[in-house]
Amino acid sequence: RRVLFRSEGAGVDARTQLRTVPLFREFSDADADHVLSVLRVRHFASGDEVLRQGDVGEHMVIVASGRLRVEVDDGKGHRSDVGAIQTGEIVGEMAAIDPAPRNAFVIAASEAVVYELSRAGLQELRGQSPTAAAAIVAHVIAEVTRRLRETDRRIDRLLNPSAHAQQKVALPKAEPESMWGRLWSRVKGN
Repeated sequence: RRVLFRSEGAGVDARTQLRTVPLFREFSDADADHVLSVLRVRHFASGDEVLRQGDVGEHMVIVASGRLRVEVDDGKGHRSDVGAIQTGEIVGEMAAIDPAPRNAFVIAASEAVVYELSRAGLQELRGQSPTAAAAIVAHVIAEVTRRLRETDRRIDRLLNPSAHAQQKVALPKAEPESMWGRLWSRVKGN
């Protein structure tokens, strides 16, 4: 099948590797096995292109190890670094639901191992393990919602700078180790 897991050390099995990713940590053995049956494992060297801006998305990427960077091309051939994806985080998650063109390049910032989950794989998982599929979709929805809220806050601050300068609002604190936590810290000026 598509399972390409390999042991990183003696006694390390595919389920153990999968569970190093927080999304999969609480999955039952049966659910983990079903997820393993639909994932594709990819290994990237530093500098390799993982996702390409403009390509129609076929799969989402879950970082099993390493770091990725996100770059956006301005249409004139100039790329801007706009973020980082760390171990345990996902990127390209909308492709698992909607086959729209990708809006950024994702490049391996170090050696990286990623798990690819395609739309077809997610559909297959819905039949094999509805609980696992629902957990993945819920995670994707939570991630998209978090990103939309952050974008709304940034837009609001840009459109209403004087209102934000006059009032100090206590906003929820994001986890500093996550990409969104780092972005949030930059936006807040920390």
